[in-house]
Amino acid sequence: MPRRRVLRDGAVIAAAVPAVTLALPEGASAAVPAFDPQQRFTRLIGGGNGVIYAIQPDGVLLWYRHTGWQTGAATWASGSGRRIGTGWNQFRTVLGSVDGSLYGVRGDGTVQYYRYHLADATTGAGTWTSGGQIGEGFDRYPRLAGFDGAFYGQNRDGELFLHQYDPQLEGWPVEARRIGNTFADCLVQADTDGVIYAYRYGTILWYRYTADGGWASGARFQLKTGFRDCGLNEGVWLTGQGSLYTISPDPAANKQTGILMHYRLSNYKTAGTDAKATWINSGAARKVGSGWTIQTQAAMQGYANTPSVTQGGTARVAVSTGFPSITASLVRLAPNPGAPEVVSAPVKVTGGVQALPTGFLVSGCRWADRVQFPIPADCQPGLYAARLEGPHQLNRYVPFVVKPTSPSNRVAVLLPTFTYNAYNGWGGHNQYCTDSTGLRPLTLRRPSTELNVDDPGFPDHTLHSDLLLMRWMSRQGFLFDCYDDADLHASGSWLTSYRVLVLGSHPEYWSEAMRQHLINYQAGGGHIVYAGGNGLYERVRVDSSRTQVTYRRSDGRRDVYTELGLPASQVLGTNYYNSGNYAPYRVVNDHPLLAGTGLIVGSRFGATGYNGAASGWEVDGMRGLAGEAAEHQVIARGENEKGGAAMVFIEKPNGAMVFSASSISFAGGLDRDPAMSTLFQNAFRRMLKSTRPVRSVWTPMERTTPAPAIKEPSPSE
Repeated sequence: MPRRRVLRDGAVIAAAVPAVTLALPEGASAAVPAFDPQQRFTRLIGGGNGVIYAIQPDGVLLWYRHTGWQTGAATWASGSGRRIGTGWNQFRTVLGSVDGSLYGVRGDGTVQYYRYHLADATTGAGTWTSGGQIGEGFDRYPRLAGFDGAFYGQNRDGELFLHQYDPQLEGWPVEARRIGNTFADCLVQADTDGVIYAYRYGTILWYRYTADGGWASGARFQLKTGFRDCGLNEGVWLTGQGSLYTISPDPAANKQTGILMHYRLSNYKTAGTDAKATWINSGAARKVGSGWTIQTQAAMQGYANTPSVTQGGTARVAVSTGFPSITASLVRLAPNPGAPEVVSAPVKVTGGVQALPTGFLVSGCRWADRVQFPIPADCQPGLYAARLEGPHQLNRYVPFVVKPTSPSNRVAVLLPTFTYNAYNGWGGHNQYCTDSTGLRPLTLRRPSTELNVDDPGFPDHTLHSDLLLMRWMSRQGFLFDCYDDADLHASGSWLTSYRVLVLGSHPEYWSEAMRQHLINYQAGGGHIVYAGGNGLYERVRVDSSRTQVTYRRSDGRRDVYTELGLPASQVLGTNYYNSGNYAPYRVVNDHPLLAGTGLIVGSRFGATGYNGAASGWEVDGMRGLAGEAAEHQVIARGENEKGGAAMVFIEKPNGAMVFSASSISFAGGLDRDPAMSTLFQNAFRRMLKSTRPVRSVWTPMERTTPAPAIKEPSPSE
């Protein structure tokens, strides 16, 4: 256990925290990069009794105290905004306590302990104690929450583990105690006295883990709904003793408002046990501040100005960071059976926060390139990323595609980047925000919340799920080239060079040009592997520069292809029809693709997976629409309560083939079930064995009239 070191009046004892300044004296002239008003803070940490610690992208730690925290009054201590430290952007997570203890968790999994001894609750003046490193191994958890020394580690399977640190004992009386397994669909924050808040899609649930090692009665009690649009949950901050702050974006002004709204749950210790939530001011929010813009990635973030680059070209990456400098490495994500493969050594990247222009959500961030990677002409095509690296293994990935100058494999994977963009909540808004109206244009040139390379510790239907699919393909020897949606929107000529086109877990949004190119490919005898659910669902419009995608109709309604007389079944054999729980598939017909699986009619498979069981989240089936698979072409059906996915294999007279898993959660189960893996391998091998060439054929989209008795289902996202 490291010996404690005391920092008085901000004077630094260098040995306390190597290579980082814990605090600066008032009036110090250290050079601190300017912050962007639209990205003021990366994190808020509760300190109890109205204290809020706020971290800027440049690592400056500010002290605030909301003196009206108990009543919702908009009153603050006069010293609010006091700078009390620097270097706090080095941490992946910072957890607070009522006694002033702060726990910084680094990217390498180590935990640093500090305590701010508040001398004056009005001015914020105080002194620091540093305990140095007190723990390690916390990088095992994709997500961490905590308060008052309680650390809650959340893993990909929804398990929750408790670690408890006691500053007086200078040790951990509780380590890695498994206390729950139902948190897979929740993001967790914590309060004092073992209270845990879990929220999903704007609904907050209450739990309390008691001192005697059990759950208080009333766990999973629903406290409040309606927080969906608060920065898509990045703008919901629980800061202790029942205090809840939200920061909503402004879709009309196309920016974050920075308005801080306050709620307080007065019975936060007993809400579930009481079976009621007692909110002050009858649950109404009170405006208590302004200028509180939040961007959790702002310490180190970026996006590709060349999201799809051809061999021999140059990948250009825009980077904004609060660090004076960072490094960037080129890594290959796929084809790759596992962890990212380093392709080039790290290069130094100039630091500094790049400001957001007016209207950035629509017109783009317009940041300058700070990283350029020349792509060799013989570089293996696939999915790559710039891995941005800060101190202590703090990293972030910025993915982009490297296309071949001429096809190098018989399989191509289409990354559904227009769908990733639809869900991207970076900047506080995506196309699902209910406070938006009319058309919803969103730029592709911004950082993303959906491009997770490392395990996000949360169900994922965007890039991470597609990485699971591509890693599985790599392990089975199915090598492939990669393209993105903008590539297919621009041209379909490249498709005829491939025997198989793979669609990922959730290829939901398609321009009419993309859909036409896919139809032409199939009409020429192309083979399609659809490894997802709710695909080809909604029409989007793409601008001439292919940097902006517009979602919805002018009246704000979903622009659904089925309502346009163009159901997905015309191409894929199934249509989206249900969302909900997870379940295994059950074999309903004997089929050649079952060879070697050990499965027979009645057998179940895909009972577990990264995103729950293999049939679930959103699934496709039969709705009586044009092009749907015949009953004998259905291999298996999910056993979901409201109807599961219809897994189909269709061979068309022109030689075209389609395999449709018809489930968003399918790819996440491939590594969990050998039988399902073998079945999927058989689908690839059957398509690759075909010697019939793929021809260039143009065939018009045939609009049909949807069956009038069928109401278009509404996706749950």
